[in-house]
Amino acid sequence: MRISRMRFPRRPPRLYSPLAVRLSQLSFLKIFLVYLGLSITWSILASLLLHVLNSDTFGLPGAARTALWSLWGPDNLFTVQGRPFVYYLFAAVNAVIAVMLPLLTLGAFVFKLFRHDPLTWRSKLTIEASRTGNFTLAARFYNRFTEDIGDLNARAWIRWTPGDGIGVYRNKPLDLLIRNQLSEFASWPLARSAEPTTVRIPICPTTRIPPLTDEAVLVQGDVIPRASATIIFIVTGTVGGLNEDFKSIHTFDLDGNRETIQSEWFQTISLDRRDQREWANFDGTQLIYVFLHDTMMHSDSLTRAGLQHNRVGPAAISGYRRFWSPVPAEASNGSVLASGLAPSSGNNVHGLVVIADYLQLAHLDRSRLIGERSDVTRRIIWPPGAEPPQPFRVFSYVVTSPHTIATARYSRRRMAAAFRRREAELSEAASQVGDDCEQDVAAFLEGSEHQIRRLAR
Repeated sequence: MRISRMRFPRRPPRLYSPLAVRLSQLSFLKIFLVYLGLSITWSILASLLLHVLNSDTFGLPGAARTALWSLWGPDNLFTVQGRPFVYYLFAAVNAVIAVMLPLLTLGAFVFKLFRHDPLTWRSKLTIEASRTGNFTLAARFYNRFTEDIGDLNARAWIRWTPGDGIGVYRNKPLDLLIRNQLSEFASWPLARSAEPTTVRIPICPTTRIPPLTDEAVLVQGDVIPRASATIIFIVTGTVGGLNEDFKSIHTFDLDGNRETIQSEWFQTISLDRRDQREWANFDGTQLIYVFLHDTMMHSDSLTRAGLQHNRVGPAAISGYRRFWSPVPAEASNGSVLASGLAPSSGNNVHGLVVIADYLQLAHLDRSRLIGERSDVTRRIIWPPGAEPPQPFRVFSYVVTSPHTIATARYSRRRMAAAFRRREAELSEAASQVGDDCEQDVAAFLEGSEHQIRRLAR
């Protein structure tokens, strides 16, 4: 028994884009101009044809007037008697065009009127070190309608081809980081006009370094080749003024040859939405600085954090004082002191400002600093002429509730030893950074005994 092989045509799949979709992608003005241009073009052709067919009756001006008239009243051509067959054939074609032109234009208008996507997406992702202890990929969009939109729900997927897969795609739903918690969906009750909204995908803990290379990215437990990876965001909501639902779908190709993922943070947009310089840089980024003090200014500490070549210069921060608290020292028999900033009106703290990327921020989050990484850009006092060019943000580690730190288990002797070690480290750091830190060393020495007595209670 002979089995014949089926023969398939050797051609690619036939794809097309519907005409209504292509027209609806144009603006209303362009749709009108397309209709006007097609009408004028057909009127010119019809004028020439009428002039040829009726040279004994119509001159060229009369033929042009009749062609324009027949475009909106195609039956007028059929009222003329005694003409050749070609004339009536032209009249039939003109009638079809006179009906189809406004029909297509009206269809494009209607399709566009009911096609609501109020979101404008940022063209690139950023990778950040979250304060939750995760590296995150952040996407951003804003509401470009003058009407508010509400009941927003976002979800994300990643789609890629495995290394051993041939013609097979894997699709994985991703958890989102919303209010420092993981969730399958991210929800917001309202997004006002021109209000940026950020969606963050936690990809891995900050202890996994590096989370991103030119060839692969680590996303929630999977090492994914970037060459075939695409992240898909789907956002649904309701346009308030129209009470109509919408769905916005946006994709980001993670190809390592493209700069789809930026290592700097995106531009901050003020809440008043009036700064045109910020909006002009919506697709751009801004540098991130960190204000360091105490022994974090020591050259060894900067080297451990990878910041030894990132120095910007000395600066001060207003409205804060230093705060020290003991933390367990697993490598030694005792404890060490971690430092942070506590709000205190009228006080200034001198230190050092350095540039930091997402990997260096992750290291600082794990170092001997207490408190939460907070934006202190408006609190920084720059020396004359030392302020870096805009845009930028400055972070430091701020203790909002010092009394909640548990210290009762540490003895006075251990506290005294920890303060003595801190005193020696701070003195060495001051000698390397400059004279601005000498007053901080003096303040530390003056308050150390008080700190020891308070912590030992």
